[in-house]
Amino acid sequence: MGCRPVGLVRWVGLLAMLGWTMTALAAPAVGSVPPDFTLAGMEQSEVQLARLQGKVVVIEFWASWCPACQQSMPWLERLQARYGVRGLQVVAINVDQKREDADAWLVAHPLKLLLAFDPANRTPRSYDLSAMPATLVIGADGKVRAAHEGFEPADIPALEMAVKAALGAPVP
Repeated sequence: MGCRPVGLVRWVGLLAMLGWTMTALAAPAVGSVPPDFTLAGMEQSEVQLARLQGKVVVIEFWASWCPACQQSMPWLERLQARYGVRGLQVVAINVDQKREDADAWLVAHPLKLLLAFDPANRTPRSYDLSAMPATLVIGADGKVRAAHEGFEPADIPALEMAVKAALGAPVP
C-alpha cells in the first residue's frame, strides 16, 4: 500500500447524499459495519474499535514516510480538539513496518490523538484499502458514513462536512 499522490480523492457516502459525484472506494461500504480491530496503543494500552461504540470515530491510516499523511495529522488534531466534546474520537492507525519509525516521527511531531500501531498491516488489509492516508468516518451507530483516500488541504471542507453530518450538526 503506497501513499496516494496528492490530489487524487475518492469519496463514498456523504458526497453522494450531497449530490456530488463520487468514485467507489474499496473500503467498507457506506452503511456497513467495518471490521473490528484490537491494536497496540501507546504505553502498553490497547485500542479496540468496538469500545468506541456510541462515538463518532474518524479512523486515519497513516505512515511516517507518507508526505500526505504527515500533512493530515495537524488537521486531525484540530478536528479532535474542535469536536471531541461532541463525541468525536480520532483514531490514528500507524502502519510503519517498524514501530521505532513511528515513535521517532511522533517524538518530533507529538500528537494528542488516540494512536494505534499495526506494523503487520492486518487492519488496512481487512478494510481492503488501496492507498494512504485513508480516512473513514464511522457514525455513533457503528456504521461507515464516509470513506476517503489521500489528503490535501483542499479536502478539509468536505471531510469536515462528513464529520459534522455524522455528529448530527447542521451541514451548510
